[in-house]
Amino acid sequence: MNESDRNRISKELEDAIRHGDLQSVRRLVHTTKIDINAATTGNDPGRKETALHLAARYGVVHILQFLLDSNADVHIKGGQWEATPLIEAVFWRRTSCVKILLEHGANANDRYYRGSALQESCKVGSREITQLLLDYGADVNVPGGEKGNEWFAGPIHAAAKWAHEDILKMLLERATGASIQAKNEKGEGPLRAAIEMVDVSKIRLLLQYGVKVDIESLRFAASRRHERTLRTLLEHCTRGDVLESECEYEDALGIILAALKTITPLAAEYNRKGFTVDRVQSVWEAGLSAYKRASRDKDIASDFENMLHDDRARERRRTCKALYRCVRESPESHFERLERLTSHIVAPAFWKVRHVVQWSALDDGAIVNTACRRLCQLPLAPQPLSYRRLEREIGTEDCLPEDFFYDTESSVEVSRWDRLKVVAMLSTITIQTALHISCGSAERFNSLHQGRLLEFLGQLTNTAFEMASESDKITGEDEDAWFIVKAFLWATWQRVRLLIVGKMFHDQVKNGLEHDGVGKWTRAASGWQEFSFSSEVVECINQDYQTPPYMCNWAYRLISTMGSAVTTNLRGLVLRYTELWGGRSPRCNGSQPCSGDSPENCSRFVGATIVDQGVHDFTCGPEEPCHRICWNESSYRNVSAGASVLVDTDGPPGRRALYCKASKRTLAISHVWAHGQGGRPDTGINSCLHRRYCDLARKLGCDSYWIDTMCIPEDHALRREAIMSINTVFQGSKACLVCDRDLMEIDISGLENGTLELSARTRLREMILATVMFCDWNVRAWTFLEATQGRDNLLLLCKNNKTVSLLETLELVMRDGSLDIGTAFISAPHLLPLRVGKDPTEDARSPPEDSWLDAFDVDDPEDNRKLEEAASCLRHRPASREGDAFIIWTILAGYPTLRSPQNFWESRRGTLLTTGALMSGASRVQAKGLHWAPSEPTGRKVPGLFKKHTGEQSCEYPEVEMLITDPGEITETGFSASWDVLHLDMQMGGRDELPSEDMAVIRDLKEAVQYHFQPRGDKIALLRSVLQARQTRFRRDSRTAQRSALPYVAVCEFCAEDGGWKWLGVRRLDSDPHMPGFTLEKILLV
Repeated sequence: MNESDRNRISKELEDAIRHGDLQSVRRLVHTTKIDINAATTGNDPGRKETALHLAARYGVVHILQFLLDSNADVHIKGGQWEATPLIEAVFWRRTSCVKILLEHGANANDRYYRGSALQESCKVGSREITQLLLDYGADVNVPGGEKGNEWFAGPIHAAAKWAHEDILKMLLERATGASIQAKNEKGEGPLRAAIEMVDVSKIRLLLQYGVKVDIESLRFAASRRHERTLRTLLEHCTRGDVLESECEYEDALGIILAALKTITPLAAEYNRKGFTVDRVQSVWEAGLSAYKRASRDKDIASDFENMLHDDRARERRRTCKALYRCVRESPESHFERLERLTSHIVAPAFWKVRHVVQWSALDDGAIVNTACRRLCQLPLAPQPLSYRRLEREIGTEDCLPEDFFYDTESSVEVSRWDRLKVVAMLSTITIQTALHISCGSAERFNSLHQGRLLEFLGQLTNTAFEMASESDKITGEDEDAWFIVKAFLWATWQRVRLLIVGKMFHDQVKNGLEHDGVGKWTRAASGWQEFSFSSEVVECINQDYQTPPYMCNWAYRLISTMGSAVTTNLRGLVLRYTELWGGRSPRCNGSQPCSGDSPENCSRFVGATIVDQGVHDFTCGPEEPCHRICWNESSYRNVSAGASVLVDTDGPPGRRALYCKASKRTLAISHVWAHGQGGRPDTGINSCLHRRYCDLARKLGCDSYWIDTMCIPEDHALRREAIMSINTVFQGSKACLVCDRDLMEIDISGLENGTLELSARTRLREMILATVMFCDWNVRAWTFLEATQGRDNLLLLCKNNKTVSLLETLELVMRDGSLDIGTAFISAPHLLPLRVGKDPTEDARSPPEDSWLDAFDVDDPEDNRKLEEAASCLRHRPASREGDAFIIWTILAGYPTLRSPQNFWESRRGTLLTTGALMSGASRVQAKGLHWAPSEPTGRKVPGLFKKHTGEQSCEYPEVEMLITDPGEITETGFSASWDVLHLDMQMGGRDELPSEDMAVIRDLKEAVQYHFQPRGDKIALLRSVLQARQTRFRRDSRTAQRSALPYVAVCEFCAEDGGWKWLGVRRLDSDPHMPGFTLEKILLV
């Protein structure tokens, strides 16, 4: 049997098992003689599961029994987790399959890399499966996964977090003292897990069975600020035998009492954010009542489904009209009426989700408390909407009536927008969302439901904006009513979006990103909306904020356009940045801030002269003279590749640094050249800086450090070798130290010595995040590359050489701080670790230059996807030297080369590239067959085709990385792809075969092309990228269904001698489905 037949039979077998077709399974097993213990390579070759794994996953008992009777190996491992069929059945809660497998000899103590079968049953919360495993001899004391206990220390730890109390009790009754106290690799144990889930009953149970209280768990409980948890711990800590040996009674008592003092101020904070605990409790109780009234299971999103259809727009309009009447008829009680109507619309679908209650391991009090904490993390008010009558003071002519405002007496510190009742008070939908998210393990079933809720609110908000703009002759009171409806829906949608996306992103921060590359991750993060917004909504989403003089306006522009504006909100970051740096003078162009239009207009990026590359450490002084440390060239040359500076204790001999090969014990240093640490190994660095990095490396347990100043020589061959090893060095390093002038001025001593209160610590961490986002280090090309490769452990160098983990800082802000500040890092996934770790020190992970070409699969449609992702990341990040941008581009994409762009693109022949990747203002390779090929990732502004001048105000950057366009092939003669094409005959007497009414448009296009490009020939083509047909997570609005939604065209001229079309440039041409003459056509670019 050949490979093709095996694959076909494997697919048939998998399909038969999935559909429960025993007859087909029996036929395939008996007639084809397929090995039932061999891994299938059917629908998903990457999984490599056996037939028994598939039967356990899909819960087809009769097929499982048949396979076991046919001598299927019950102990075989397979699948993406390399787990046994028993663990597969436990994970999918297939109780009957678990029982059959155990009866046929499956080991109840089976383990895989994440834990044991018993631990998995505790995670999924199944009492029946847990009891079965225990009856068949499962050991409660088995530790975590086969490769360590990164997640859970064992079954008790998992049960303390996810399982019901009775399951935890079953385990505790069979456990020994060691397993009760066991902790994972992060130092977290069962008590910490119960505190995290705010489950007082489990905390009492653990303490009853002898779990000791450690100081870190107490500090964590204090940070959670849950009164019942703290009082339970206080009650038990009065007994000395409850505390671990290193946990002093006085310290424990002090931590708990100090935390209890913050509970009363917390209630005031809740009230300031527009809700009370009692109100959240009442919303939860109303939800439980709705759940109990549900007579049968229902599709979790069906109640929203009707409203999401394009043909249900009329119902959305009726809903918005009803909201308008609520405000228009009863201004004095408008908020209450809006609440009743909207909660009535959403509540049935929201609470008829049985999994919310059925699968949650939390009690009611814990859910309400968690929801309150999440709501408290929302910013005080969402992004404001502008309205002329809102800006006028109450009592003046043409002002908004006082009935729409809240707490007018205390109006000194808040804006009039913040005082609107519909803004100051949280809507019931917002509270329902927080409760829904707080239901623990129910999230795995409800993410789709939450996404559809978000889409529903977005469409309803969009409809309200459209209806409010339809009537030109409405009265002041009608206009006011529509503004209040818009504000209510806008505030609700913004808050719900932040809660849902914030939880999703927080999980990614804790567990590692699932997507590699900015484009991929932000498409997933922003996938909640797949419909078109009105121009007014888009303008509100993309509104800019007043930046302080010290902030580079181009840095702000760059960060604000990375990823998806629908997902991120930079308002909180700008406020925290202003709080820290607001008193500083501008620094972009002398004493003036840059315009923010392009990096070319900021001297910090282009044209700046670096006077001094001899910066000193703060410890440097007259009592310890400083000198230069240069390289020992022979020592450097003795290292094959990836040389790093050896850490010494007494200073390098002869003031010459020694080298060793970079390894997992190397500290990689990423710095900004313009900040004074640049240079080359022959000129070296100051000895005080060498001492700094040696000291920091030793503290981290490193034996060497890598910095480009000491590790990338001028010699071309050595420089080539060093640059080719950058990925290996940074990915394989123990940590990546970030050196930026602004970060190094931030005093973090209060975080280390514990002198700051929780709110002050959180505010300082938020300031650190704001500084990271807008600092020089985060907006340059080389440092972007280094950050991407060293993302697993980024350490920020702060004042007095103190360091703080970026990941830890972000995690703590996501837990305790403002959600809008934390979720702003959706725009910076290059700063966060990936879920699947890498081991780049292995040779296979670091191919030599261009060696990837030998085994390149030219039929893979993902050929150049990483090139496109890398280009979108680097598009607005300048490099310090000419030509470096292209080198960085290829290294970041994983295809490192120091060859010319022409040679690089010639080596890519036979691979695929999307047409959208070409739609930028980047310069092009000037060679036959390659005039279309970008010679750099960075893009320049492009003017509109109908603009008669090319000044800055008429130009803009094409942003197309969020759209997936059709691919074309790089061939020996050029680039062949399908485009939306409009042909123009530039000859004045030429004949255009178009209707006469379109001739005026064609004449204008000809004149514009002639003005911009002065083509030599008569044949011109305007090319538009074609959107790739694809399934989206949610339904798309009909307005996005046209072939091309990109408002840019490539202008090309036919070149007869080359037999194809020569690229002239890109111009903006607003996408109009009625533009005459565009047809789908295959084009060869030369």
